[in-house]
Amino acid sequence: CVLNIITGVFVENTKSMLNKDETTLIMETIESRKQWLEEVKSLWNSFSKNDLDLNTFKDRIQDVRVQALFRRLGVEVEVEHIPGLFNLLDLKGTGFVTV
Repeated sequence: CVLNIITGVFVENTKSMLNKDETTLIMETIESRKQWLEEVKSLWNSFSKNDLDLNTFKDRIQDVRVQALFRRLGVEVEVEHIPGLFNLLDLKGTGFVTV
C-alpha cells in the first residue's frame, strides 16, 4: 500500500514537472519570436522606407542581415521565391509590404 502511494506521488510530481517544462518552453518560444519581430522591425526601419514595393523588397531581402533573421526562423529565402514571399506578406494586395 505504501509503495502504491509513493508511486502515485512520483507519477504526480513527474506530470507536474512535465507541465512546467512545456509551459516554460512555450514562454521561451513566444519571447524568442517577440525578440525576432523587434529585430526585424528595427532592421526594416533602418532601411528608412516603411512601404516596400516588390523591387525594393527584393533588394532588402537579399541583405545578409535580413537573410540571417529569416534563417533564425528556419526560413531560407531563395531569390526565385522572393516574389512569392512578397505576395504572402502583401496582406492587403496593394503591391506594397508595410513594415
